[in-house]
Amino acid sequence: MRLIIVVGLCLLAMCSGRPQDTCDGHDCSTAWHDPTTTTTTTTTPMTHPSTTEGGTTAEGLAAKAGKGLARQGDIRSPLGPIPVPRPLPFPGPIPPIERVAFSVRKAVTTRARGRVEFRTVLTNVGRGWSQGRSVFQTPFSGGYYFSFHAVAEKSEDFTMGLMRNRVYQVTAYGTSGDYQHGSNSVFLELRRGDQVYLEIQEGEIYEHPGDEAYTSFTGFMVYQN
Repeated sequence: MRLIIVVGLCLLAMCSGRPQDTCDGHDCSTAWHDPTTTTTTTTTPMTHPSTTEGGTTAEGLAAKAGKGLARQGDIRSPLGPIPVPRPLPFPGPIPPIERVAFSVRKAVTTRARGRVEFRTVLTNVGRGWSQGRSVFQTPFSGGYYFSFHAVAEKSEDFTMGLMRNRVYQVTAYGTSGDYQHGSNSVFLELRRGDQVYLEIQEGEIYEHPGDEAYTSFTGFMVYQN
């Protein structure tokens, strides 16, 4: 009888000294008491942050997006929230670009000290060329390019000037003998209403008596101010 009591006390001491899978019908893995200390140790199961709704990992954010919880500022970096880009507003309709160009040929005036008049109008986009006055009047302020060409009489040379509001700009010169050619070009900043035309300053130019044209004058607007 005494032997049985001693063995029972030994078994009781061994059970209370270390945790067991089951002790007195409850789980000893979650809470057990060390008889040598006065501290009770509690173990908690570990959970991965991606499995929680508030996790900051990629899986956690994907879960938020799937539940409609993703908002501006949910994605964060060491420098702070990353803003969600917004579409830029449309600038609106682009205004049409005005077109201005002219080209005339075959001079009627051939002698010096006269404005050169032309017989044929090839192009007059923007209606800047006035055939009655043989003048190009700028419909818009901007940059314009001009070029002109003529042929000298067989026995005379010529000087032809491009004029802007009666002020000389550039000259074309053709020497006498064997119908020498003369031409020039220029780019001008003009204001609306400026007048540009050609003037024979010296000598005489040659023009074919038939349908061929040896004299021409062309201009167009490069840009509008």
